[in-house]
Amino acid sequence: MFYPIMLTAEFRHLIPADFHPLHAGCWPERPAHDVEELLARALKRQNQGRVYACVGIVDKGLCAFGMLTFWRTARAEISDLIVQRERRGQGIGSAMIAHLTTIAYQHHVRTLEIGAFSANPRALALYRRLGFRPYNTLKVRTASQPQYIVYLRKMLERLEAS
Repeated sequence: MFYPIMLTAEFRHLIPADFHPLHAGCWPERPAHDVEELLARALKRQNQGRVYACVGIVDKGLCAFGMLTFWRTARAEISDLIVQRERRGQGIGSAMIAHLTTIAYQHHVRTLEIGAFSANPRALALYRRLGFRPYNTLKVRTASQPQYIVYLRKMLERLEAS
């Protein structure tokens, strides 16, 4: 029987020096300028307070990225979540979502959302396991063919003061 290795990951804000290691580790198939553009936008929005962009670190190496976008109505969305291919199945994605959920809670978010392509059952199963429930499916056009994104949400309950 296979038991996944659970690693201890650390998380911190995205910084400009993370661009090249994230490209090499998480998005090696994408053109560097696309990754730099994505991360530069994330960094700009982070500096404006609209986004919390973070990286995951295991054994002193960057191995994950995730972003939490804050909306005006006590909502936030986790997006662009990725774990380095060699590190998948080791609990890093779950830990990243837990970390982003904590940040959302600290910012008084009540509804946390996340989405995944319907063709990614592994991600959808993870999100369901972590308490997210499907609420919408959107058809999007890609270069090859139309695909569907399943959006899930989780209500964050506030602890009442005693």
